[in-house]
Amino acid sequence: DAIRMGGNADIGITNSSGIRKDLLKGKVTKLDLFEVGPFRNVVCTFSLTGKDVKAMITKHLNALLNGKANLQFAGVHCSYAVNGTEATIQKISIGDAEVDDAKTYTIATTDFLINQSEKYLGYSPATTNTSSQTMFNAMVDKVTKEKGLSTPAIQFVKAN
Repeated sequence: DAIRMGGNADIGITNSSGIRKDLLKGKVTKLDLFEVGPFRNVVCTFSLTGKDVKAMITKHLNALLNGKANLQFAGVHCSYAVNGTEATIQKISIGDAEVDDAKTYTIATTDFLINQSEKYLGYSPATTNTSSQTMFNAMVDKVTKEKGLSTPAIQFVKAN
């Protein structure tokens, strides 16, 4: 969620292998946050239509079904059904609103993921914006703003 907030975006995405440590309940230090993501990655943003967001999530769900999912999402909630070996989205929302196919959404991620977007996303965004904010600083800002990590973990996808 820190990447999403750091990019002032609707959705945040990171690669699963970039998360190197779990945070436990209690006091969180800057060292803890650095150990979660010990990289100098910077926050980047790009835009997708709602239709493209649905396609991206569907691709991720099918990878999840095949044991090959490698992304973590924030800001999007999805319920889906499994039909044989394919996932079908039943409902997908960003914030409190259902995704609108025609609307443009801002996606935040890291320069690492953008530089390997074909591998992680299956395509390269036409235009990306690179900020000077590191993922680490985005995490520090989030923890500082919330005075600790009191937000419970939320499972963003749910099979019915």
